[in-house]
Amino acid sequence: MKQKLSEHTAAFSGLLGLLAFSLFSGMARASGQLSFAALTPLAFVLLIISLLVYTRLRLTRLAEEEKRDQSYLTQESARSTLFDRENGATDPFSTGRTKQQIESYVVPWVAPLLGVLLFGWAWRLNDRLPWELVESSRLTLSASLFGGLAFLFFLSSRFLLGLSRHPDSRLLRGPGILLGLVCWGALAGLVGSMAEHFGWAGADNTVARILLAATALLGLEQGFNSLLTLYSHRRDRLNTTYESKLGALIVDPGILTRSVTEAMDYQFGFSFSQTWFFKIMQRAIIPLIIVQAALLYAMSCFVFLAPHETGILERFGKPVSRDAHLESGFHLKRPWPFES
Repeated sequence: MKQKLSEHTAAFSGLLGLLAFSLFSGMARASGQLSFAALTPLAFVLLIISLLVYTRLRLTRLAEEEKRDQSYLTQESARSTLFDRENGATDPFSTGRTKQQIESYVVPWVAPLLGVLLFGWAWRLNDRLPWELVESSRLTLSASLFGGLAFLFFLSSRFLLGLSRHPDSRLLRGPGILLGLVCWGALAGLVGSMAEHFGWAGADNTVARILLAATALLGLEQGFNSLLTLYSHRRDRLNTTYESKLGALIVDPGILTRSVTEAMDYQFGFSFSQTWFFKIMQRAIIPLIIVQAALLYAMSCFVFLAPHETGILERFGKPVSRDAHLESGFHLKRPWPFES
């Protein structure tokens, strides 16, 4: 039952990838917003990875059922060679043989091929997209679509990541990470649409460039993961080189805490993660990081002009006043990107 749930979840993730790819491609032509076009490679990769995970999960379940059936039939007819265990294992038409071939000859090539695809697609979009400052249409519809998809993909990502903690559903982690990345991309598109709506010309272009840079970085990471796999001495592990480690840190930051916990337990030789000191630090580290990030962001409200400098206050890229100039000294402003 657990395996079938994982299969259905992977299929649902693939449908979400197809939906996102179709919507992003259609809205890129209909609205003229570049953020939609910049998100299409990520949605396409989500579709591909979801289909791959669905295939692997389904073949694993069918191979286990086939193995149980062969074992039962072998017991029933011990003298028959038709259902011999060794012959079943080498049968070229068996599900187990198909699964073995896919795991050996298809899965290892997924990460390098996706790396080339992501980097090449991002490079091509960067060259082909019209980067002129053209006023986008249907900003309200775009913002609503980005917000709705971000909410849907956030819930789906958390669901898949939760299921992936079970050993039988470990493969769902890849689509779960990609769903979370598409969620963050949709949130960035929402911010760009709202900024364009309130008069910040070029906000959509800025968001699109950031998304394309992130897509190219993911492509490079896929290639790097493939190289690491070639020098790995553990060949018996489940091949998930197509999973983005950088994306996991963004989508599921708890993986960093768990990795540190495992490393410290290994170094100290006992369950250091179960001590009261570590539990206090684990509870405090996330609020501490949030406070530090908030303080760093608040520092963008402070401006210091040197004695030989004068400044112009801009709000969403437009001067607040044509005649007002800021003299040297200390000034307060709204945080970036509202004022600069």
